[in-house]
Amino acid sequence: MEDKDILLYQSLCAQTDGRKAFIKQLKMSQCRMLCQLGRAEPTMQKLWDENQLLYEELLKKKDKEHSDIIFITINPRPDVPFDDFKSIMEKISRKKWLQRYLYVFEQRGDTPENAGLKPHAHLILYRDGKKPSQVIREISNSVKHITNVEHDEIFNVRFVNEEDQSVKNVFNYVLGTKASVDKHAKQEIDILWREQIGIKKYYSKGIEFS
Repeated sequence: MEDKDILLYQSLCAQTDGRKAFIKQLKMSQCRMLCQLGRAEPTMQKLWDENQLLYEELLKKKDKEHSDIIFITINPRPDVPFDDFKSIMEKISRKKWLQRYLYVFEQRGDTPENAGLKPHAHLILYRDGKKPSQVIREISNSVKHITNVEHDEIFNVRFVNEEDQSVKNVFNYVLGTKASVDKHAKQEIDILWREQIGIKKYYSKGIEFS
């Protein structure tokens, strides 16, 4: 068989496989729509309905497992101007569902000469009935053009339990002296840096401090 015949055969096989995959996907989509409309064959419809109930139960279980407080750390790319980052944080704080929050800006410089190095933000958000997945999705969409929301060390999300020591630890972390002695110099420069660029120690709404 000549080379051109081999290429033609491979092309036809690829087209056939692609057509089969397309038809299979089309049939799956059709079955899904029939089930959603309640017009599928009885056995298939029953399986679909049972699956939907199980899925809803799973979502409720996951929501119960998550606490009402979400702690998020955002590290923007080095090329993002701080004013742009600050503006995005202000837009996040104006979301209608976000009635209780606290966020702070920090940096990683440890001397006056490198004050403002690698700015980042810590957010403490009370979801107040908002589904955890929706909270994370909205915040991700707000910052995805300035950071890598798929990288856990760059965009970090933690759920905090208000009923134990965790929530106190989080507030102490962003407002008090950090446990790690190595970070104390950076915290001193945080204060200097904030004064230099005219930003507050923290921004909050709906949270009272005793």
